[in-house]
Amino acid sequence: MKLFIFGSTGDLVKRKVMRALQELEKNDLEIYAIGRREMDRKEYQNFICSDWCDLKFRNSIHYLNVDFKNLNFEDKLSEKGINYFYISLPPLEYKNVFKFLEKFIDKGYEIKVLVEKPFGKDLENAKDLKNFIEHSNLKGDLFISDHYLFKESFMNLPKKFNQIKIVSIEEIGLENRVTYYDKTGALKDMIQSHFLNLILKNLKFKINLNEIEILNFVKGQYKDYSKELGKKSLTETFANLKFKCCDKEFEFITGKGFAKKESFVEIDGKKFVDEFDNSYVEIFKKFFDLKMEDFPTIEDSILGWEIIEKFEKFGRGKELKIYEKDGGLGEVLGEEKNS
Repeated sequence: MKLFIFGSTGDLVKRKVMRALQELEKNDLEIYAIGRREMDRKEYQNFICSDWCDLKFRNSIHYLNVDFKNLNFEDKLSEKGINYFYISLPPLEYKNVFKFLEKFIDKGYEIKVLVEKPFGKDLENAKDLKNFIEHSNLKGDLFISDHYLFKESFMNLPKKFNQIKIVSIEEIGLENRVTYYDKTGALKDMIQSHFLNLILKNLKFKINLNEIEILNFVKGQYKDYSKELGKKSLTETFANLKFKCCDKEFEFITGKGFAKKESFVEIDGKKFVDEFDNSYVEIFKKFFDLKMEDFPTIEDSILGWEIIEKFEKFGRGKELKIYEKDGGLGEVLGEEKNS
C-alpha cells in the first residue's frame, strides 16, 4: 500500500498525520512525502520524526523533492494496487495537483485522493473545483478530510435537537500558521470548515439557506494580533454567530488568544466535550477502507460557503471588536451583550 503526501513539510503533517499513520500500524504501508524543500530521505525522516518514530515506521518513509510544475514520480506508483494521495496544501493549489493525478488515471493507475479542508478558499473557488471534478476522472475518488467529524466525542451526537451550541477557543495565537490564518480567519477556518460540516454530516441536518434568521454576528481580534503578524490586518481571530433555521437555534463561538483551550458541543443543554484525541487515526482508517459515506460531501462544502457568504454580507461594514489576549470567554461574551 502506497500513500503519497502533498504538503509533507507542513505543521499538520508533522504534528498529527504522521503520528496517526504510525498508530495505525499498517505493515505494508509505504509513505512517499512530496515536497519542494531540498533534502534527502534521512534528512526528511529526522525532520518529521524527531524522537517519537519507531524504527519500522521511520523506515517506511521516503522523500521526493519535486518541482510542482512537473510532478514526475510515475515510477513510484503501484500498477496493481490502489495509490492513495493525501493533499494538505492551500486550496488554490488543488486544481494543478488534480490535473497531474488525472494523467495518472488516464494511464491506468488506480488513484484515491483525500484533500484537507477547506474545500476551496471561498464560494467561487469551491464551485470551480466542483465543476472540475465533475468533469474529470477523479469523480467518485475524492474524499474531503475534516478531523472535527472524526473526534470520538462528536461522532455519535443525537440527531434530534432544538438548540445547539458549538464552541472551540484556543490559547495560542498565530504560531506556525501565519500565512494561512491571516488569509482565512476564524470564520472560515473553524465555522465553515468544521462547525457547519458537523451539523450537515454528523447531525444530518440540512440547513435551508433561505430560512436562516440571523440573531447575532460579532467578529473580533485580540489586541496584539497585528503586532504579532507584523502588519495591520482586519482578519478576525474571534467569531460569534447565532441564528435560527427551521425552528431550531444555532450558536457558534470560536477564537484564538484566550486564557484556556476549550472545545465542546452543547445540544439542548447536554454538553459533549472534545477530548482532543488524534482523530486522524480514524480518518486514515476510513480512507484506506474507502468508506466514502463517512466523509463530508462536496455539496455540503458548497452549502457551508453559501452560509458563510450570507453572514459576511450581513456583517459588512461592521468594525472588529478588539479584546484582550489571555482573557476568558465569559468576559468577551459579556462585553458583547453590554454593547
